[in-house]
Amino acid sequence: MPDPLSKRVDVSAYTKKLLERGSLFVVLSDNGDPAGIMGFYANDQETKSAFLSILSLLPEFHNMGTGRKLMEILVSECKKAGMNEIFLKVSRENSDAIAYYEAMGFRTTSSNSVKLVMTMGLQ
Repeated sequence: MPDPLSKRVDVSAYTKKLLERGSLFVVLSDNGDPAGIMGFYANDQETKSAFLSILSLLPEFHNMGTGRKLMEILVSECKKAGMNEIFLKVSRENSDAIAYYEAMGFRTTSSNSVKLVMTMGLQ
């Protein structure tokens, strides 16, 4: 299992950057508590490539269609912004996420010893 985000980045600075330059969606549970998050950048008009920075749901919200709905929002927003593709980086150790992204239409386009780069075309 990969290290939590808080061990890899300054969460406060990361959130601020997403709010200033990207798009951030928060999933709320029925009682209003945060249940998940999706953050992405769809503003590179030169390459027309969007970057999915984070997609994370609490385990109790897995297999309920919430992730699929977030992915639909991502694709829709990226198309509206004129993007041609979406890419992401995922830890090689995160086999559940890799399987999920593959099921959503992403394919591995490059890799190193630590991470995979996965891409989905929007055409």
